Amino acid sequence: SIVIDVRARHGFAKLCFFVAAEFLQQFRAATVVRTHTAHAVFIWCTDDNVSHAAELMMGASMVVQVQAQNLWNSANLRVVAGQVYEIQAQGKWSDREYETDANGIESQSVIQGWFAPARRFKSGDWGTLIAAVHENADLEQKNPNTNNAVFQFFEENINQIEAVDQQSEMQRIGTQSQITIGRNGYLYLFFNDVRFAYGNNRGLLTVKISRIS
Repeated sequence: SIVIDVRARHGFAKLCFFVAAEFLQQFRAATVVRTHTAHAVFIWCTDDNVSHAAELMMGASMVVQVQAQNLWNSANLRVVAGQVYEIQAQGKWSDREYETDANGIESQSVIQGWFAPARRFKSGDWGTLIAAVHENADLEQKNPNTNNAVFQFFEENINQIEAVDQQSEMQRIGTQSQITIGRNGYLYLFFNDVRFAYGNNRGLLTVKISRIS
């Protein structure tokens, strides 16, 4: 990873380093995080396959966005068995034209009814917000990058999504839930759907995660 801490008071110097950050992002397959104050520019350039997840202090909160199209949305949060979190979700997302909040909806068509038993979290409705804890910190990088259900079906098999789900601790969240972590790992959130059909999902939720104990 690369960290650049530039004590720059002038706009031109800041501009130069922002250009450098763009170069790194384009040519290093990296994620660049930038911020600045009145007296400094800070650029963090980190490899995408390196986790920077941290534990949330007791009583602290954080806010993340959860995309409906992502198989796994990383909260960048390392969790430990026995910890208790309250999770609250706001917003709407949809499976094709069927819009819902984080509580999800029952099957709206015959086809959805057929595929309901194949949902990743079987006891949750379509679009229910689900939390998962897994030992690997890099699951979000394994999201199939396609809107085509056929190609996504093949990517599902290549990435062994079902096996990863079986290795995960999953809990239903909905619009608000308090959960107790049952195993050490990393926290992920996702839209409940069948594994090969995320390409037609739309929208995102804003999710607040608070550590209770």
